[in-house]
Amino acid sequence: MTLNSHNDGIDPVKFITDDGLASMYKLTSISYEPEAEHRPFTASVEGKNYPFFGTQFHPEKTMAIFTDNSGINHSWESI
Repeated sequence: MTLNSHNDGIDPVKFITDDGLASMYKLTSISYEPEAEHRPFTASVEGKNYPFFGTQFHPEKTMAIFTDNSGINHSWESI
């Protein structure tokens, strides 16, 4: 479980259609915006030839934010 509160994620299709991205990074996971359209976005990538990686989600948020009515799942499975 992750907290996805983003507006500008990279469309996963770009890793097929963009030669620069396709040659540099391997798409390792996809997630979906929580709004009604459930738009997919790139959640994680890793470099094909270099030790680079990147994420577009917040794995630490489930353990760090305890605001009332935030909607964040704090179950054992989530943490």
